[in-house]
Amino acid sequence: MAELVGLTGSFSGNNALHFLRANLRFRNATDRPLVLGYVDGSAEIIDNNGNRYTVQGNVSQDGVKGMGTIKRNAADPQFLLAPGEPGNVTFNVSRFKGRDPRIASSFNFIITIAELEIQPSQEIRTGRQYPVTFSSLTTGKPEF
Repeated sequence: MAELVGLTGSFSGNNALHFLRANLRFRNATDRPLVLGYVDGSAEIIDNNGNRYTVQGNVSQDGVKGMGTIKRNAADPQFLLAPGEPGNVTFNVSRFKGRDPRIASSFNFIITIAELEIQPSQEIRTGRQYPVTFSSLTTGKPEF
């Protein structure tokens, strides 16, 4: 299970970037341990103006914290949940305001989370992938 705990916005020092921070709580609703990972490049937030927020490689604040990332040839199994256990993850995405300086009032957040399987040989395999979507979100108090 995934629950959005909060969505907050902020700006860079020169106001060229708008950041969104999504705090999520995952809970293992199964009867066995569960290892999850974020599928690299899948996090995006689309605002009601059509602007797209992503994890940009050149923006140091962007990325995921609290959960390992699954890349083409590697997977980080750090996010392990026992049965019934919750765990918190933060996603930071941004966009350059450039051609559209408007800040929207509503957002849709989309990510893909995958289940990881740790083999007896300690090899990590990516199992099923789950798209997770939160629609019609509004931000809490902006952080400046």
